[in-house]
Amino acid sequence: MFEPSELRHRRSQRRIAGSLCLITACLFLPAIAEASGDDAGQPPIGVTTTTPRSGKRSQPLRIPGTMLPGESAELFAKTSGYVSEVNVDIGDRVRAGDALLIIDVPEMVNEMAYASAVLESKRAAVLRAQANASAAAAEVERHRAVLKLEQVTFHRMETLRAGNAIPEQELDESRLKLDIASANLRIAETHVAAKEADVVVAQAQIAIADATAAKLKTLMSFATVRAPFDGIITMRMADPGTFVRSAVDGATKPSLTIVRDETLRLAIDVAEADLQFVSTQTKATIQPAANADITLNATITRMAGALNPATRTMRCEIEVRNSDGALAPGMFARVTLALESDGTALYVPSRAVRAAGSMKSVVVVQDGRAQLRNVQIGYDDGITAQVIDGELLADDEIIVSAARRVEPGERVFKAAAAPTEGKQ
Repeated sequence: MFEPSELRHRRSQRRIAGSLCLITACLFLPAIAEASGDDAGQPPIGVTTTTPRSGKRSQPLRIPGTMLPGESAELFAKTSGYVSEVNVDIGDRVRAGDALLIIDVPEMVNEMAYASAVLESKRAAVLRAQANASAAAAEVERHRAVLKLEQVTFHRMETLRAGNAIPEQELDESRLKLDIASANLRIAETHVAAKEADVVVAQAQIAIADATAAKLKTLMSFATVRAPFDGIITMRMADPGTFVRSAVDGATKPSLTIVRDETLRLAIDVAEADLQFVSTQTKATIQPAANADITLNATITRMAGALNPATRTMRCEIEVRNSDGALAPGMFARVTLALESDGTALYVPSRAVRAAGSMKSVVVVQDGRAQLRNVQIGYDDGITAQVIDGELLADDEIIVSAARRVEPGERVFKAAAAPTEGKQ
């Protein structure tokens, strides 16, 4: 089979072109290899460097928190009745002792009037018993005087009878009168003891009446619900005319709720694994979620001392001053705790750290060339990274920025001024 002449011509041209390419490659391949093996013709890259900063190993713990009131009280009525006045509403600020809510208890008013009348009658009974006791005491003195007179008369009668000046009958009559006077004195003294006992009983009855009146007075005072401390009313559950039950009668819902917000308790729950680094000396930075412009610095105030078995966390509290009222109970806050542990770490700029999968590294300058150092990063806040392990030394010069990406082995020099930063 014969081929056309044009096709044979094209095949001949292809063979010639292939031969020329092969010859060219053989001529230039040694030169390319020589150039790639020697970067003497490439200028060194200008870089800016820094040395690692050494410090105590620390790690910020970011944890959510909730603002709780410094004090909170649910106010119940201690007596049942109809509400006659409500002097506050939610959001009102009150002072300790202010009358917040008044309950109308007319039956207790009547009981109080009755108790007061009984108390006055018992006081009168005491005065009457004391007067009777005084009269009985005076009667005793009279009988003592009579007895003394009869004793003197009897002694005279004995003398006269000894001289036979009077008959025996008169002496017997004098002796009988002496015995009667002595008996009357004893009876009078018994009456005195009885009247003094009446005084004691009357005084006990007045004490009972006084206690009853005081009890009713106290219960009457419970008809007025007062503020237990300075604060703000956060809940109102009663209106005029509402019948409220006392807590003693089984009320389950408070009439009012008051909180103190001058000082707030920021509550956070710290995980069991982090508790070894937390104490009442741990510093905290607080940022309320509702106002990112506010940043507060504080210290943990108190720790619960026991873990919640359900969450394996411990409640910690931070006292936050709120005299300007910028914060409110119930607010969410972001809390950063500065946890410190034993040992030291190196700190480098975050932008100097390279990541290749799970491997982290930094590039350092050694003998005028870039060298790679594998490192283990503890935390990285985007500005500073904590190096807790690896090949990095404290006196290594770390490349922070360069005009372009620097690869290990390339020649570098420290620039007098920082060039335009490239990716590191």
